[in-house]
Amino acid sequence: MPGKETFWSSIPWSNNEGLSVIAKNPVRVVTKRLSILALVLNLSTLALWTTGNARSFLDSTQTLLLKVLAWDSMALAVFAAVGMYCVLFLPPKTERGIMLSILSALLGLAGYLLLIAIALVGILFSDGLVTFAGGFGGK
Repeated sequence: MPGKETFWSSIPWSNNEGLSVIAKNPVRVVTKRLSILALVLNLSTLALWTTGNARSFLDSTQTLLLKVLAWDSMALAVFAAVGMYCVLFLPPKTERGIMLSILSALLGLAGYLLLIAIALVGILFSDGLVTFAGGFGGK
């Protein structure tokens, strides 16, 4: 029925009326997704290591998990550093006000700084435990 108005046709933005589509910078999108992926891998490896301590996994398995945690943490630190670079030097294409853009950039920087801190703690934790497990003497 062409003359009948439905609920969805009464919503002003249902046909993209009044909305402006803003293209996102692909480098920022990829960096954000890689940072999230590295964080998820980092946390899941830490959860596996914690479960292995409770379930008495083999020492070689625990050492492998700690080495994977160290590599995951290094990847997280790299992706977060690239993300900070993107926030600082690749401004978003936006039609928002200047204050909202500055607030968004500050929140992005804070988030990437938190990811770098998590990565550094993961690196120090895993490398420290691998060192303690292997002993301090050189073999």
